[in-house]
Amino acid sequence: MKRCFLDTSTVIHLFAGKQAAAEALEDYDDTFISHVVLGELISGCHRSQHAERERARISAWLPSISIIMATFETAEIYGALSADLETRGLRIPQNDLWIAALCVECDLPLVSRDNHFSRPRGLQWVTY
Repeated sequence: MKRCFLDTSTVIHLFAGKQAAAEALEDYDDTFISHVVLGELISGCHRSQHAERERARISAWLPSISIIMATFETAEIYGALSADLETRGLRIPQNDLWIAALCVECDLPLVSRDNHFSRPRGLQWVTY
């Protein structure tokens, strides 16, 4: 069984009907998101002119995926990734660093269009 994590951008592309996002997930049987991705999606609802419609879309979609929460181990990995990126003079958005840490902890690839996910060492990044 092949499993992967979805980044917020991928979920948004799926909701928008982007074929490339759907094709990127064809080989996976199970998909996960982190609590961070869920928070970013809900934040987007609050900024949307169609907040209730977007919230309903998310609510209808949630039963088809699993939400993974951060642990102490996630924080340890986050700290190591953050320090390594800083040492190399690189940065990625803080929320994305948490997403990357959870993917590393679970040893699962992250499907995303965001190129900065190529920077954290140990992250399996799948782009489309």
